[in-house]
Amino acid sequence: MAIFTRRVLQRCIDESHTYASDTIRRGWVSKLKSTGATDYVAREWEIVLLNTLSHFGKLQHEPNLGGPSRPDVVFESDAVKFCADITAISDRGFDEQNPARTLEDQLRKRYARSETTTGGLALNISSLGFPAYKGMKQPRILPPEDEFDDLIFNGDFGSFLDYVKLNPLEKKTHTVSLRHLRSLVRITYMPGRRGVWCDSHPIPQTTEIEKNPLFTALRDKVDQLTHSGYAGPCGMVICDGGAEVLRENFSGMTYSASEVIFAFFKKHSSINFVVTLSLRNGYDGTLKQRVEYRIHVRSVETWHSELNLLFAKIVEALPQVVQTPQNALNEMRFWEGRARYRTHLGGMSVTYHGHMAKEIRMSTRALLELLAGRISQETFNQRFSSERGRNIFEQQLKAGCLLESASVERRSNEDFDEIVLKFGGPDPAASEFAVRDKKTEAG
Repeated sequence: MAIFTRRVLQRCIDESHTYASDTIRRGWVSKLKSTGATDYVAREWEIVLLNTLSHFGKLQHEPNLGGPSRPDVVFESDAVKFCADITAISDRGFDEQNPARTLEDQLRKRYARSETTTGGLALNISSLGFPAYKGMKQPRILPPEDEFDDLIFNGDFGSFLDYVKLNPLEKKTHTVSLRHLRSLVRITYMPGRRGVWCDSHPIPQTTEIEKNPLFTALRDKVDQLTHSGYAGPCGMVICDGGAEVLRENFSGMTYSASEVIFAFFKKHSSINFVVTLSLRNGYDGTLKQRVEYRIHVRSVETWHSELNLLFAKIVEALPQVVQTPQNALNEMRFWEGRARYRTHLGGMSVTYHGHMAKEIRMSTRALLELLAGRISQETFNQRFSSERGRNIFEQQLKAGCLLESASVERRSNEDFDEIVLKFGGPDPAASEFAVRDKKTEAG
């Protein structure tokens, strides 16, 4: 699963023949097959945004306008027309300087090798230096990855794991003091918890107005627009590929996205507007993200209100973003080359009538993987069992309740469907003979 579902991406590619050449479409597919592509998330955003834009007016993608470069978008409707480029930005550079996610991944692997199952580990990374502020270079607070073994996963860490194994009910914290970096790494064993997670980690700060992913992306796209030959308003759509700068900062200590964009406007008069699309956690407690947009303009003009209305409609019409870009990339890279071993058990819901199950819902893919032998019967039984550990389907058979109907509920914008299995009451074909009252006979 990427940031958009595979079904959504495929639908957008299928519908793109009116504005994208076969060569471009084949390029999209090639990029989506490789998680190693540095612009993977940007390609997803481009595919989905172009499709959404095409429903609100006439769209051209990479048209030849007579100049040496071709813009991503030439859009025209009754209300507004413009030329634009689409890109996505991330904190990749910051993550390379302070590899917190890599540290978390390595901790997870080492903890798994220890075979400790009585608790989980919480990772906390904190700086002891002064807070970042405008004009200050972003400090390094974690060592390079090749120094993890010497500084973090050393003999002291091994002793910590040994202690945890001997004292599984005791909370224990292992602290690594990185004095040369003025930072602390704390690893806390939490009895009764599961897995490894990061409680606190360094957050990228925009302390240099021209040395950040947003300003760099804007600067890199200028020539592509100004040399395209388009005579009308030109702008850029900057999408969230995992960049903190797009989450506005009003503390005054660091630069906000608005400040960076207006600094860019001062240096590049050929660009009329910048639209930012940022991702925020949803409200339903899942990984799903909501999209927020902001429009930044060089100077107020009459067509800006129409541009604002257009992007309000676009954001409302966008398919659901199912997870953060970083989660998507981590998930895809983990399964790359091992896709056939991945299973999709998902969950199961049961509707009871009295003590008997009347309806069972489960993933159609899980059922297919069971029939294909990719999921073992033991694994299936462990997942789909009642509160007492009994296989729900075995209970139905023992009660003589046979399947009455099966139907599939398809979800066109999600990557899973449900099969709905409906059961009747005890059937004489599979249950003992009994004297039944009229009410039971009628049921």
